[in-house]
Amino acid sequence: MDAIDYCADKVATQGTPGYYVVLFQPPSVRAALIALRALERELSDVAELCTDQAVAQRKLSYWQQELHSNNSLVSHPVTRALQQFANGVLDDDARSRLIAATAQRIGRAQIRDDSELDQLSTASAGTIAHACAQITGEARAGVTETAIAAERLRLLSMPQRAGLPAHSGIALSTLTACAVTPQQVDRGGIAAGLVPLRQSLLEHLGAATQQADQLLEQRRGYSATCLRITRLLLAANRRNDYAHSGELARVAPLSLLWHAWRARPYQP
Repeated sequence: MDAIDYCADKVATQGTPGYYVVLFQPPSVRAALIALRALERELSDVAELCTDQAVAQRKLSYWQQELHSNNSLVSHPVTRALQQFANGVLDDDARSRLIAATAQRIGRAQIRDDSELDQLSTASAGTIAHACAQITGEARAGVTETAIAAERLRLLSMPQRAGLPAHSGIALSTLTACAVTPQQVDRGGIAAGLVPLRQSLLEHLGAATQQADQLLEQRRGYSATCLRITRLLLAANRRNDYAHSGELARVAPLSLLWHAWRARPYQP
């Protein structure tokens, strides 16, 4: 499997929202975006899928070495794809921010509040989003907010065992306000507090999309496509009562295609 095929399999499988987010980008730009998004996913997986902190630390050390190695020494398909399609887009500061944000998620007992969650999202998803904007030549106004909104949407799928530490995608203040424990979130269902918890997550996502919509300068392009599809998925989850079911709604590929087409980049 080629490096870019590995990345696409990670974040842009045909028929998924990630596929349509990049579909109408020029081929070389699309490859760079896929490589950057795959790096973001790999680092998220370290914090969210590892069930042993020592393993997570070893994986993060590996990624730190990969991201700061000479180009000829990288071995992972994602870093090889970055080298081929987005070489130099992530400077030393950006790579350090990504590693530091992942380390914070691994080591912290719990994200305290939504402000801290947004800060971590800015350091991780926001850093990747700025690199993507550099690739596409888009203005950066609103890009960070769009990335935060997209990250909050992704985190809706994480109540079931959300990594090390547990539930790193749900702020402690939100859990406390809904009188929900991490163990209840793990079990799922409609136990007392879980419905208001999920409703609160939807409300926070809605506020994030509104903030991004107010600040995003361009109505078409990569970031606009991300925001448009995020809002489409938010509407679908509201309509399908995610708050009660805890199950993320599926959106038909035709609908994703239509929204991606409406927000496609301007043609020269």
